[in-house]
Amino acid sequence: MAINQDKDNAIERLLHEVQDAEYQSYIHDSNQLVVAISGLNNISKTALLNRERIVRHFPYTIGRYSPSKGFIYKEADLIINERSPYRISRQHLSIERRGDQIILVDKNSKFGSLVNNTLLGKNVGGEEEVTLKYGQNEIILGGQTSPYVFHMKVIKIDNIGISYDDVKLGDHFVSVEELYTRLCHIASEILTSSNNDTNNRIKRVLDFITGIVTYPESIDMIYYYSAHPDTFEDLIVAHSVNVAIYAIKMAFGLSYSKDETIIIGIAALLHDIGMYDIPENIINKKKVISNKEYNVMKKHTEIGYNKLLEVKDEYRIIPKVAFEHHERADGSGYPKGLRGISDISELIGMVDFFEAVTHSRPQRGPVTPHEGVKMLLGMKHEVFSIDMIKAFFNVFSVFPVYSVVRLNSGEIGQVVKGNINWPLRPFIRILFKNDGQPIEKKKEIDLLDDSNLFITKDISDRIFIDNYFKLY
Repeated sequence: MAINQDKDNAIERLLHEVQDAEYQSYIHDSNQLVVAISGLNNISKTALLNRERIVRHFPYTIGRYSPSKGFIYKEADLIINERSPYRISRQHLSIERRGDQIILVDKNSKFGSLVNNTLLGKNVGGEEEVTLKYGQNEIILGGQTSPYVFHMKVIKIDNIGISYDDVKLGDHFVSVEELYTRLCHIASEILTSSNNDTNNRIKRVLDFITGIVTYPESIDMIYYYSAHPDTFEDLIVAHSVNVAIYAIKMAFGLSYSKDETIIIGIAALLHDIGMYDIPENIINKKKVISNKEYNVMKKHTEIGYNKLLEVKDEYRIIPKVAFEHHERADGSGYPKGLRGISDISELIGMVDFFEAVTHSRPQRGPVTPHEGVKMLLGMKHEVFSIDMIKAFFNVFSVFPVYSVVRLNSGEIGQVVKGNINWPLRPFIRILFKNDGQPIEKKKEIDLLDDSNLFITKDISDRIFIDNYFKLY
């Protein structure tokens, strides 16, 4: 199965099947084994974003992110967001499949790994390994006193449902969840760096965004994952990464050049850097923010502008976006109440607004994607220009991914992909038949291919969506 076909076909395969025929035959072989990793305490659960992770490709490496090593796509498969004093090594442990056995290999880590009460590694002079037993195994990364406690369950592949959520990067596969988490870890290190050298920070963000843009077929998958209202523990990081992903997706849809798309992505990732100078008790406040606190928060635009001011000429739009992304077409925005701002500032300001209302905040819950779209519609051209709103709908659809809708056939489905320039005719995964019964066999419909079918109603609600949000 060719990987390097046109973009649309590549994205469609990313949503429905593993891209490589050899790998696809592996995951359909019922004699093969997978490893299900789950956290046993809050710290290890957070490392997995509170979800069970299924390992399907081997070797699979677990380690800590190191900003001085490697490139965005070449870190460990599972990155542990550890804080000093470090107990997890950069390449701490690997999971390998050898015939009918799953082998755990400690990569000579400093504090070792405790596997079913057997200590591996701890600077013994080389790698140590142990065979995992079928069923449940308990692993503590970093030795007995480490807080990173996991279950690794060895199971045959026909005993579980496999979600086809892998993105192919070069010659290997990365699950979209792992890729998204990796993006957040690296973005966190860039955004919170104590090094105030603006051009050095820009260079690091340039490498980061170029890495994403280099794999355009992965954008829809990452966007679909980032649409979940609760994705990463650091609110500012998650918001910045999501806005960058949304802005890159929109830039692709509007046919910006690769170089222009990279600049847009850099500006989007850094647009809220000034928020790190706002007191945490305001950012994380769970009650309604007072007018006084809101006025303090609004200062992040000017702070961000000043942080990014010393950039090279080709990057002048980046501090400008940090300053302008809350300005609005009718002059109602801040910090200056400007009416005429750059197209890129308005583009990033719009996806910034949409991302914010469709994701959880300490003071409120999220609205559904379609509700977020209706909020944009309600603003008409007064807050955002009508041309920018039309561009947003053409790229993201009136029913964005993650929306749950009813078709005129009576069936209920979830939007998994939009169709560029056809905002009312997205790609639907059917969840329920017209009699209300769950569908037994996977069924997906591209509304562009069937003129007799159309969406009659958005029926999204938070509980429903949370139950049916899945990656396929």
